[in-house]
Amino acid sequence: LGNANDWSTTASQNSSVFTPANLAQYDVVVWLNTSGNGLLTTAEQNAFKTYIQNGGGFVGVHAATDTYRDGSWPWYNDLVGGIVQTSPNHTANNTNATMDVVNSHPTVDHLGSSWNKNEEYYYWQLNGGKLFSGNINLLEVRSTGGNSYDAARPVTWYKEFDGGRSFYTALGHNASDYQSNSKFRTMMKEAILWAANANGSTSARLAGTEMKMVPDVEKQTVISAYPNPVQSQLTVALQNASAENSYSLKLISFDGRVHSLGTASQPSTTLDVNGLPKGIYTLMIQGSHGISKQLIMVK
Repeated sequence: LGNANDWSTTASQNSSVFTPANLAQYDVVVWLNTSGNGLLTTAEQNAFKTYIQNGGGFVGVHAATDTYRDGSWPWYNDLVGGIVQTSPNHTANNTNATMDVVNSHPTVDHLGSSWNKNEEYYYWQLNGGKLFSGNINLLEVRSTGGNSYDAARPVTWYKEFDGGRSFYTALGHNASDYQSNSKFRTMMKEAILWAANANGSTSARLAGTEMKMVPDVEKQTVISAYPNPVQSQLTVALQNASAENSYSLKLISFDGRVHSLGTASQPSTTLDVNGLPKGIYTLMIQGSHGISKQLIMVK
């Protein structure tokens, strides 16, 4: 997907990549079929939590709800949105079932009203299973058997959570889903774009030194920050900003420290960055229509 969509991607199974400085480079972190209760150290957990709170995106796939299933990290359980039950925790692999699309969203709008798929469908009802109440369900599988836990249940959802964005699908057990299932691949592409706040009419996409927040199809709020690199005075210019919208400004260093800079106003706001240590920062501009981010070098 990265190659096909000109995304810069990193794949790793080493938890040491979960540092404030490293995570600050990314718009989305994907937990792809993770499992177990000890993936991250306490410091790595804190780095990931701060990343989400600073507007980061999360996409969890399939066994991501089989991760920290012992409840040892409740924040993660709420972020991903569920804990798969035990004994049993899923149907047989390649159980054929139909899922209903229960809400409109860029990740499922290509599916029509339903999707028939062979899958290992998770259970949530018993033995430590959990569903987070704040999930917004997108796909619900129809009954997969005669047991109470086989009843119709959600298998894909999304939400805004603790400052960031979270998408999860319980689908994706089979390698063929990633290789040749066009419906699944489209869902994952749109999930990553949504988590990055980079698709649809409410998107914010980073484009060089110019950022755009899109409150509607007629009018775009264009945000420019310059000069970059900056030595003492950073100017943030707004075009077409809604008069009633307030844009908060923060600079986040690669060690995770947040420097609040106040608010931006139209047509421009000049910020004093004297005294900040030299280095690369993430400029985060947050308004009611989303979050835009830009790398800024202070020299």
